[in-house]
Amino acid sequence: MTTTTFHPLARRLLDAATPFLRIHGVTRCDWKRKMKKPTDPRIGPWRYSAKYDVIDDAAWNTRGEVLYLVTSAAGELKLVGESTNRLKDRWRKAPMYSVSSGEPLNDWSLFHSSAWKHIEKGLDQSPSVAFTVSAIFQPRLSEVCAQAGLQRTLERAQAHGKSVAYEVETFLCEAPEHGPTLWNVNKNPWARRAGR
Repeated sequence: MTTTTFHPLARRLLDAATPFLRIHGVTRCDWKRKMKKPTDPRIGPWRYSAKYDVIDDAAWNTRGEVLYLVTSAAGELKLVGESTNRLKDRWRKAPMYSVSSGEPLNDWSLFHSSAWKHIEKGLDQSPSVAFTVSAIFQPRLSEVCAQAGLQRTLERAQAHGKSVAYEVETFLCEAPEHGPTLWNVNKNPWARRAGR
């Protein structure tokens, strides 16, 4: 990777993480999702269907506490996320429906609830943009944090009843090396200031 603005912890995490998805292109296609609430923002409409490779199917299907990181082809850290479910539930294959008729398009698209609109913005600027999604699971996540001297982050997770992945996500979102360029919205003070 060629980036020069990585927080040391992010670099350690990426070095220890397992790449499991690579988005390497798109098909231009207007589509939407079907959700129970008609006002659900995950409905769309969306403009792209990703071309992607599953690099590690076992990791994609693993359940349990996990931190995932999205990096661009240029080496920028674009998204930090966490889950206690399967990665396949966060980075899911969603059935596609016609924007105009609501009829099934008989196809599926890769989708991520909070990141997809930002991925589409990147694709608007350059349809050749590529992203890699990597994951680091417990207990390896805690080991890397301990090696990086983040004992307070581990203690905070225990004290607050939150997962280590949640606390690390928060830590990286607030780090000045990444905050201004991360797609994260809820935990990112730069994104809130910019009104993203």
